[in-house]
Amino acid sequence: MAKEELTIVSDRLELASMTPEFLEACLAGDSEAASGLLGLEVHED
Repeated sequence: MAKEELTIVSDRLELASMTPEFLEACLAGDSEAASGLLGLEVHED
């Protein structure tokens, strides 16, 4: 599936679907792995 198919765009925001890997890292409380998958800082709270 192309990225465009997984993204909802409006005038004010862009919603992107979470990858299974990112979701698993978040559920495991692994903010370092989640950050690495997104390429930005994910806070633990």
